[in-house]
Amino acid sequence: MTTISNIGTLAATAALMLSTANACTLSADAPARWQVQNLTAVLQSMVDGKRITGAAVAITSPQGDCFVGVGDSGLSARPGLRADSMFEIGSITKGFTGLLLADMVARGEIGIDDAIGPQLPAALRTNQRLAAVTYRQLTTHTSGMPRIPITQAAFLKSYADNPADPYKAYSRADFEAYLLELKPKPSAKSEYSNSGMALLGIVLAQRLGLSYEVAIAQRLLTPAGLSDVTFKLTPEQAARMVQGHNDKLAPTVAWNTEVFVPTGGLRATPQALVQVAKQMMSGIEPWKTAQTPLFALSNPAPSGSVAYGWHIARRAALQPNGPVRELVWHNGGTFGASSFLGVDTQAKFGVVVLVNTGAARAADEIALHLWDSAAPPPKTTSASAWDNVKTRVAGWFGIETA
Repeated sequence: MTTISNIGTLAATAALMLSTANACTLSADAPARWQVQNLTAVLQSMVDGKRITGAAVAITSPQGDCFVGVGDSGLSARPGLRADSMFEIGSITKGFTGLLLADMVARGEIGIDDAIGPQLPAALRTNQRLAAVTYRQLTTHTSGMPRIPITQAAFLKSYADNPADPYKAYSRADFEAYLLELKPKPSAKSEYSNSGMALLGIVLAQRLGLSYEVAIAQRLLTPAGLSDVTFKLTPEQAARMVQGHNDKLAPTVAWNTEVFVPTGGLRATPQALVQVAKQMMSGIEPWKTAQTPLFALSNPAPSGSVAYGWHIARRAALQPNGPVRELVWHNGGTFGASSFLGVDTQAKFGVVVLVNTGAARAADEIALHLWDSAAPPPKTTSASAWDNVKTRVAGWFGIETA
């Protein structure tokens, strides 16, 4: 239940973050790697090493909250990265698609193991293999649907015509033509699928009789007061939208995800995603149910799992007989941004990392370093030498999500 004290904490956190570029209310017993000076040094080393252009990191914990922004926003009127800077968040959007599914299951509007056939557009219902796919299979990436429509001429043309913005010219009609011929074979493995999550957003919206964007706003964003999590920027928000950069650190455009909007269309600020993390740790529905494991990954024990669009990483104990810890998370990657949101509900720890560079795993490495005391600092120039982390954290790199 949300209480007055919860609301006050959120408001205080927002005020703190807006008051200055880098601000912390951490107690003396907070880990040293969370402190402003140390976290700033880690991020600055990544900027100096030319791995990223900049990063904004927010932490919430029982030891207090902290925000650090390092690097260039690309905005002459708003230099630096702030708690209210707008970023692409890419595939973190899938977590919101999962939240919408959890909300509809909790309300009895659909069942998690129902087939999606009744909610498919009429022209697609003749595809019996597609109609037999279930909501569970779509949200856990076990539907057997390909990651993207890589064999379709229309998709390849959209990519070729817009190499920096590959979904821009890919239409709903193109996607439906692809789905009509698709013969998915559900898998015993979780195989990450943008196509499957795009379809999930379509059928959920169809069931509600709303557009996907309106459904997300009405069911999730508006009730939680998340005005700075949005698909369409207001002029004021557009003035806060940071410049994205590709992996060569050259400026690039933000993606127009079009029919793939349920997979990566949201923009958000660090402080808004901290509020999301707090919602996920509050016990409020559907934020709580969305974290329910629905599919166990086949990693060695302790195994990770997949929930309602979210992934669950399990960290091996740091000491013999010590606790196994879990982090519910999703990351995101476009050609101009990388992102991460994770919560450890047991520890009441939440972390948000937003990077205005399409640098593979950069946000992941920062977040894992902050959550896991045994994880190394992020690499300053590349993502190499991190394979040893896989042996301790199951469900982290088991699914590539960028």
